[in-house]
Amino acid sequence: MLFANRLSLPDSTRAILWDMDGVLIDSIGLDYEVCTMLVQQHVDDRAIVTRDLVQTGFALSPPDFWRFLLRELDLQCEAEDFNRLLSQYEHERRTASYPLNPGIGELLRETAQFRLHMAVVSNNHTDDIDRVLRNTGIRDWFDVIVGNDNDGLRKKPHPDAYLRAAQLLEVPIEKCAVIEDSLLGTEAGRRAGAYTVAVSTGGDAFDNLSASGNADICYTQFGAIALELIIGSVLAKEIATPNEFVSHMIEHIAWRIGASIRLRWYNDDWCALGKELASKISELERRGKSAAVIGMIDDGSAEILLCLDADPLVEFTAIGEIDLDHFLSLRSEQLSSGHPLRELIEGLVAGLGAEMTIRVCSIEDPHHTWEGIFRAIGIALSRVYGPAQLEEQSVHADLTANATEETAKTVRQGAGVLKVLSSSPISCRVVRETAESVVSVSVSVADDPECIASIHVSPTIDVSSFPRLLSSFAEASGLHIELDFVATRLSSSHVVLEDTALVLGTCLFNIIQHRMEQFGINGAGSSLQTVEDFKTASVAAAVSIEGRKFLKLVPFDLSYADFKRNVILGHNVCGTVRSEDIDDFLDALAGGMRASIMVHFRECNNKDSDELWQAAVFGVGQAVREAMAANGLRKGLPAGVKATLI
Repeated sequence: MLFANRLSLPDSTRAILWDMDGVLIDSIGLDYEVCTMLVQQHVDDRAIVTRDLVQTGFALSPPDFWRFLLRELDLQCEAEDFNRLLSQYEHERRTASYPLNPGIGELLRETAQFRLHMAVVSNNHTDDIDRVLRNTGIRDWFDVIVGNDNDGLRKKPHPDAYLRAAQLLEVPIEKCAVIEDSLLGTEAGRRAGAYTVAVSTGGDAFDNLSASGNADICYTQFGAIALELIIGSVLAKEIATPNEFVSHMIEHIAWRIGASIRLRWYNDDWCALGKELASKISELERRGKSAAVIGMIDDGSAEILLCLDADPLVEFTAIGEIDLDHFLSLRSEQLSSGHPLRELIEGLVAGLGAEMTIRVCSIEDPHHTWEGIFRAIGIALSRVYGPAQLEEQSVHADLTANATEETAKTVRQGAGVLKVLSSSPISCRVVRETAESVVSVSVSVADDPECIASIHVSPTIDVSSFPRLLSSFAEASGLHIELDFVATRLSSSHVVLEDTALVLGTCLFNIIQHRMEQFGINGAGSSLQTVEDFKTASVAAAVSIEGRKFLKLVPFDLSYADFKRNVILGHNVCGTVRSEDIDDFLDALAGGMRASIMVHFRECNNKDSDELWQAAVFGVGQAVREAMAANGLRKGLPAGVKATLI
């Protein structure tokens, strides 16, 4: 049952047993003021009482609270002064009119409509509780009051008071919900056998309450939950959850879907949050049934397969020597483990009626891998929900008719000079001159992609099959590429591939900048697209345009040492291209594009290096094509969830 759109309780609940201070009423503020006054008046006029100190001892009975406070302040107090101080403190509390904590008024009204029995259980005298409730105007909501002066009842964290309240209400304790703000109180509720709710508006912080294991659900406050997803205006983001990293993961999903988001969620039922998010996504236009994606950021990556219209299932797997249980247990930013994120995904999948396979592929820092997972989820969802993106053919036709070229510019790179001779949303020409070579590359988005290459190098350097590899990249990326490479002083084949890739990447970067401004782009791409790709591809690649260079090669079925020996070093590709030079090619391409490139070598044992590298270059081209594709939902915006491309 969801009460007043803010408190979730089991359907079997017949009674609510409320703590008073810090739950029903905001008494910490008054306690802080009163304690400061009384300590300075009766003990030491120079003493400083902090709000945090008051909150730490807040759940204790008044005598124990004052003993704790004086001990922490290192103050001595005679018995007579202590009794006078305690008496004045209790008088101030009895006569005060406290404000209700946010949402309490709405909850009391709604729970009454369901005819739930209600009691107040507090570490105060029964008469004092009654007086405070009357002063605050809420006494009539409660059937029973149980204070700490009931004979034979041990104080919290013992369960006695909650068991007595259930007995007086004639409701089995297992059908009662206890609502508490402290570790002592939640322990009492759990030991009693009640469904226990924690709220961090009083004695203890949310993280401590949530991590204690005594609460079935933990709230930061009883504010009304809200979630809106609206396609467009992706920079309109208002996300509030109890954990900033969870908020950031949801931001990834909204950004990739192309939606503005307004989310207010105040509890740690992450599975329920996932279901709520799924209900809003399901309202979007549906365009497909399945999607496969690589998601990545820097050194973390994962592969996702999403299939709708299936029995809800989330399957986590991991490659090679990655210990999946260890990964899920690792802290990640503000989370003590990855389990809340797993629960969020499970709720999302259950709400969508989908099956999702998550393959964890690389881990250096867990939060990068989790970001890769949620980026992939967002991209997969964008392929099956939401409006169709602009067709590249119409974009190309419009740009061909209206494109304007940018004025030529020159950039110094170390001892070399790089000249952008022309650039537009559909084409770019760049020349790079160094002491070793002059490289000219022209790139244009084309319906008939091809590569025309002229390479003039020493007869001792054989790169004659390099144009074939470039042609494969051109075909996959949908680009017409013209290369003119002239060696002025050259003694290495890797310079040919590296310098060409750097200039090619610079061309792509300039086209991307124009396209961002005029049409918007996806900003990320993957060669994994279909269920068949996910199941059978020997190599898969991803590109993310982040404003910085990064390249990572991930072997699935070999150690990295064996991967270097069997795939990277000492092999020929397409006849004459050196395998180690292709590594340099991809690294320089990432640098020129200011992009991250991730290549998953998913099946190495049964494939030769030639086949794998050709698949890798083609896969990177496919990923570039999707990353550059027009996306009107991001018009005028840099790529990346933080919009930080420079």
